[in-house]
Amino acid sequence: MLASVQRFFETMTAKDSAGARAVLDPAGDFVSVRWNDDGQQIVRRSSNQVYLDGLDGQSANYVERVWDSEIRVHGPIAIVWTPYDFHIDGRFSHCGIDMFQLLLTEAGWVITGGTYTVERTGCPESPLGALPSPNEKDR
Repeated sequence: MLASVQRFFETMTAKDSAGARAVLDPAGDFVSVRWNDDGQQIVRRSSNQVYLDGLDGQSANYVERVWDSEIRVHGPIAIVWTPYDFHIDGRFSHCGIDMFQLLLTEAGWVITGGTYTVERTGCPESPLGALPSPNEKDR
């Protein structure tokens, strides 16, 4: 199931909606929790279908990285709980916790949805280090 989560991130970076459809249930949704400058909690819900429909036309480059993932499985259902960092166009944007819900199907583990926090302050240093520069990837 962690491979499905990683594949989801890879499709986001590649702007690959066809690949994303293989690991993301279009009927599901994600809920994000963030806080404004006054400390008020803001909750947003977005459908997986809207995400999939907009992925190919995304102009920014997104990279999300996870580590220390905790996985719980019971038969055909699972959750992945993991810290993450998020980068837009090569720059750190925010960190948080991702919680993915997965379902085992004939095609494999599919993400049905999840909940995540968006934290712009107080982020711990990632154990993965700095994001490689685009030129370093070509070496």
